Amino acid sequence: MSAVGFAEPERTEIFRIVAGVLTLGNVDFKEKDADSAEITNDDCLQRTAELLGVDKALLLRCMSIRKIVIVRETTEKPLNLEESQSARDAMARLIYGQLFLWLIRRMNTALSAEQATQDTANGSRLLGVLDIAGFESFKKNSLEQLLINLSNEHLQQQFNTNVFKQELADCAAECVEAPSGADLGFEDNSDVLALIDGQLGALDLLEECLSMPKATNASYTAKLQKQQAGHKRFIASKFSNLNFGIRHFAGDVTYDC
Repeated sequence: MSAVGFAEPERTEIFRIVAGVLTLGNVDFKEKDADSAEITNDDCLQRTAELLGVDKALLLRCMSIRKIVIVRETTEKPLNLEESQSARDAMARLIYGQLFLWLIRRMNTALSAEQATQDTANGSRLLGVLDIAGFESFKKNSLEQLLINLSNEHLQQQFNTNVFKQELADCAAECVEAPSGADLGFEDNSDVLALIDGQLGALDLLEECLSMPKATNASYTAKLQKQQAGHKRFIASKFSNLNFGIRHFAGDVTYDC
């Protein structure tokens, strides 16, 4: 790290944050009652707060309380055992992810030559390479797979637009005969994108359910099925009220709530 310009104080803080994330993963909960949970290893929570440089009580609230905003009123709801564990894991992923992004930006700045930086500022041409996670379909697929596959759908749409749609439009503008999109073997996936992140789509309804105190995985799935029952890309489950399917450009995927 020192070779790419990280000073010793920076390296110390980076290692401190990584240690904080690892310690955060060891924070454990137990069921207090049906609707709430409590910490079982307070010393681990204290150590995590010290490593991350945050208030211990605030750190605990982030893993045990959810704020619900209805119109202009804000209420607080305790998280149960499973929700507290999920909040802990989500926080660890978020902190680690932000640290990773900062490291990438920091190293890019350190490794970029002054002339290259000047050329970029002057509008010189650049070649960028994007490496994202490929399409995923496992035995059990969660929100993570849905978001990864959404990214791939956007990439596929970009490909369709530039390789097929734009070329066909250019041919039409120049009165050049060209096969149709169907003959070329590509299918517009705009409807899949709308199904996932459009109005009343999977992500829109998920956000809506998260603001409701008594929402459950089953109620979310039921709401999604009601809204998207007639969508040709949506697959309603016949055997469970805790999953649904989507017909992606790369194949059908069943998502578990």
